[in-house]
Amino acid sequence: NFPDRDDEDELRKAIRASELEAEKAAKRERERRRREDESDLFQAALRASRVDLGPRGISQAAKIMATGDTSLGQAATVVRTG
Repeated sequence: NFPDRDDEDELRKAIRASELEAEKAAKRERERRRREDESDLFQAALRASRVDLGPRGISQAAKIMATGDTSLGQAATVVRTG
């Protein structure tokens, strides 16, 4: 009536395989986010958000992300001025 040793070993193996897969998935997600954060589009939106002097409504950063146009807003100003 004791649990079978083979069943316990299989359960441990399955748990470990699941843990490894979760670690791999987390690593893939971190890499995807890193690539996204380093994209020209995202960087332009960040620059625009530093000098978002536009009227109320959609921010310059949001416009850049929505249109994919890195020349919108004042992002170029930040590039020139640092």
